Amino acid sequence: SIAQQPCSMLSRRSSNFPFLVFHFPFCLLTLQKKFSHQAPFFMIKTLLASAMLISNIGLDWFDAHFGTYDKMQKDLHKLAEPGFVEYKSCELIIKHLEENGFKVERGVANLPTAFVATFGEGEPVLAVLAEYDALPGLSQDTTACFSPRVPGGYGHGCGHNLIGTTAVSAAVGVS
Repeated sequence: SIAQQPCSMLSRRSSNFPFLVFHFPFCLLTLQKKFSHQAPFFMIKTLLASAMLISNIGLDWFDAHFGTYDKMQKDLHKLAEPGFVEYKSCELIIKHLEENGFKVERGVANLPTAFVATFGEGEPVLAVLAEYDALPGLSQDTTACFSPRVPGGYGHGCGHNLIGTTAVSAAVGVS
């Protein structure tokens, strides 16, 4: 199967690309509204220059904090807790968010591992979803080749450790 074939790993710099995608549409929407009364050519030039500047600032921030978030995704990967019982994973993320100035409401919707973390007030409001549960049958070592840590066990072959970490790092980066 394809999952059992070796695949190439992305470089560290290219692993930041999802963060660029996260920031870029928001920057364009914000800037488009601000500059929409000006000539189209100037608006396009300003949008591109601003997006490039903001994107580079974002990439520099993520590069500077790469170690923190690389450790977080590896910790989530090792924990590999199933949905609704990802207690240690939840605490790991909440602790990091609180250390970075977020107010955290725990137990949202009467689910002990669901939370809402808030930073700042007013508008615009950005919402980020962080999935960090492990799925059955997807146990996988941190290698590009098929290598289950626990055959048939729960794991992050799905990438939820990365989705959760990306969401957390994006929220902290924007804050």
